[in-house]
Amino acid sequence: MTDHTLIARAQEIIAKSEESITAHEAITQALPERYPTREAMAAAAATALGSLSRQLKTATYHIPESDGLFDIPAVISNNTPDGVLFIKHDDAPLGGVRQWIREGRQYHAAQHLRFQHAGDQVKPIKDVPDEVPWSDARRELEKRTGELEA
Repeated sequence: MTDHTLIARAQEIIAKSEESITAHEAITQALPERYPTREAMAAAAATALGSLSRQLKTATYHIPESDGLFDIPAVISNNTPDGVLFIKHDDAPLGGVRQWIREGRQYHAAQHLRFQHAGDQVKPIKDVPDEVPWSDARRELEKRTGELEA
């Protein structure tokens, strides 16, 4: 979720600055104006960092190597109506482990399909040498498939 008012205020700060200013400096100045309380700023940061939450969640979908009976990682995650819940290994109920397994399968199945699709898409340039930079290979792929980027 993008906060357009924060972006607009940062743009104003940049435009009015008498000296060069970085985006970080402009946003740092705009944040307390847009979010005057610590709670409001923390809530905005949590929303803006939603992608971090997704990364933390997908990081739990790694099952450690095991010679015997499988075990769950130190922390697993479950989707809840209130967001992602991170559960420590020793506190994880069986139902939570089952949910984590289902969600992990869905995540990895989606990733598998994306990689399969990517592999299928590069087949038209199978004769192009591996040393060719991807940007050049991509242009050749677009030329051969007739799918030019807009």
